[in-house]
Amino acid sequence: MIKERLESIGATVVMTRTTDVSLTPDERILKVRNAKPNLAVSVHRNAATNTTARGFSAHYFNPYTKLAADKIRTHTQASGKYTSTKTEWHVFYMSRISTCPDVLTENGF
Repeated sequence: MIKERLESIGATVVMTRTTDVSLTPDERILKVRNAKPNLAVSVHRNAATNTTARGFSAHYFNPYTKLAADKIRTHTQASGKYTSTKTEWHVFYMSRISTCPDVLTENGF
């Protein structure tokens, strides 16, 4: 759904995977580097034992990516789908070694 919405406004979207088959972190990084995007957004679904969990967070590592993370969080918050949202600095592997601006989202905690 995210891919379709982004394409509808003119974005070119490259998916690192479209099935529930995991990639190693290095395989993900290689796919992102080969795509040479202006921005990489890594969408993660958190595991939760509480079936009513409705939290969202947008994470960044480099200061120049904070604005993108804030915008993603703001638009997500405006959707009303989540009861809590936040933007946080974090040292996720994908963000630390990415060669482009990178935002990692955690959805549903």
